[in-house]
Amino acid sequence: MIAAYWPTLKKKWIISIPLINFLIIGAYYKFFGNTGNFAARGQFVKKDYMEHFDLVSDKITDVWGRAHLPLYSNGLKRGLELLINHHSYIYIILILLFSILIGLLTYIHKPNHGVKLNCIQIALGFIVFWAPFGPNFLLENVWISNRNAFTSFIGLGLMAEGMINIVFRGRFLTYLKSFCVFAATFIFLIVNVSEITDYKNVSITDRKIVTNVLAAVENTDFLEGRKKAIVFNTRPVYVEQNMYFHEHIHNVTESDWAFTGAARAIAQNPKIDYIKPVQQWHPTTIEDDVWSKYMILGIDDNMEVFPLKAVKKGNGDIKLTTLFGEYFGIVEQKNEGLYMFTK
Repeated sequence: MIAAYWPTLKKKWIISIPLINFLIIGAYYKFFGNTGNFAARGQFVKKDYMEHFDLVSDKITDVWGRAHLPLYSNGLKRGLELLINHHSYIYIILILLFSILIGLLTYIHKPNHGVKLNCIQIALGFIVFWAPFGPNFLLENVWISNRNAFTSFIGLGLMAEGMINIVFRGRFLTYLKSFCVFAATFIFLIVNVSEITDYKNVSITDRKIVTNVLAAVENTDFLEGRKKAIVFNTRPVYVEQNMYFHEHIHNVTESDWAFTGAARAIAQNPKIDYIKPVQQWHPTTIEDDVWSKYMILGIDDNMEVFPLKAVKKGNGDIKLTTLFGEYFGIVEQKNEGLYMFTK
């Protein structure tokens, strides 16, 4: 953007801001690359670089294909169903009118810059598109999610606008351009309805699960912070969504820090020490003192939470039962300290 508007830029010193930002990020990775989560995430590529390049390219294709395509197709269908089922016809009309207005403004607006500036815009869009993915080409640990694609979407828009301004010059093509903008606006707004609803439903589900956990540990040392808790049979997602990709709209049961934080917030009790969620078929590190010092809980498919008894078997596996003696699951010992829970 700075390069595009350089001739008209009065305070040219601001070009130093992104450079300083880049240097600060580089210094951060340099000094903290061997500590905490960055010990794994901040390591540079050690294997064959071309193989790594292919891996990153596949992950980028994933985020635009496996994540975004169902997001729009399922999101449009589910968003319309939500609005119709809740009789939100005024909202549908407002979305339609706003989309038409954007289409009309697109038709009325006549870009007066030439091919050269449009080409510069396309080039800048190309850079903005690829910039968020750049670190993954250098780092050993590749993780590309919707967050990475956000800035890329801006770059995609800049490239699309530049190419449209070059190609769509006749009357018919101008009509087509306006219709495309109208359709995109309508689709994005409807998809947004379903996405916001999913966030709401996940929040409601989180509150229900945590409330049930608090009920299961009522009148115990857990609420005083003298005991920790472990919950078996958790799932990362409990509600229907447009698409399932990485950490997109996960429940708090997906991680210990989120689960623990939600319990402290809902109970309004900062004394709560720690809650560890354990998923089925997911190898998990479990310390030996968990079986004697933790509150051992289970959660069923209806999100009901209840205490469990743990019985250690001769081979090191742990059998879990309810307080009434009903079988709940088995925690298989894979190696020292590493277990896997199955029903």
